[in-house]
Amino acid sequence: MDYVPFNLAVKGEKQGEYVSSTLGPYDLWAIEYAYKPIEPEQETAELARITARSTEPWLAYSTDEDSGTGALSDPAVNQFDLGSDPLAYVQKRLVISKELWDRAHKRQLKDGESYETLRRNVNSGLRQFARTVQIATKYIGGTTTLRDRSGTGRPTFTPVPAAQQRQALQMVTDTLFSARNFVFTPELLSRMGMDQTTYSGGPRAMLSS
Repeated sequence: MDYVPFNLAVKGEKQGEYVSSTLGPYDLWAIEYAYKPIEPEQETAELARITARSTEPWLAYSTDEDSGTGALSDPAVNQFDLGSDPLAYVQKRLVISKELWDRAHKRQLKDGESYETLRRNVNSGLRQFARTVQIATKYIGGTTTLRDRSGTGRPTFTPVPAAQQRQALQMVTDTLFSARNFVFTPELLSRMGMDQTTYSGGPRAMLSS
């Protein structure tokens, strides 16, 4: 199962599709294996031909367990990730978080508009930081994992190149561990109210209970 985020462009970048509108190579491959009409006498050979493509880069597969942060986590396998370069994606999402916070600082609410709009903007940026920086930490001392069986000639575990580990460590140091990335004016913080009519524990929840 994919956990695909919206594809958002940073300021000045051309916006592409927000979500994928086509099936991917793995989808087509899986459909071929499961539903392709095959004569009974040819089934074994044809299924073997289809599965032999499993080492093709676009058909790589991993599970949710591989995407975690435990001992078997793979920095190339992530939930809510886009693109072939996770570190580049992390950097882009951090820029988007900062853009969101900049707009929140400058935003002038209309009369009667809820201050929770500002709270949501700040919280969304913080969630992006937490989700994407976690991807970068998996590179530090990390290994990529393959599910091959014997015969492919590829190793099961491959250490992340040292250069990528250093790049990830520098990214974490410059973002998560840098106070300058979390500067909010007193004016913004003093307006981050909560709308009690929509809050899960507010009056609406009480009336429906």
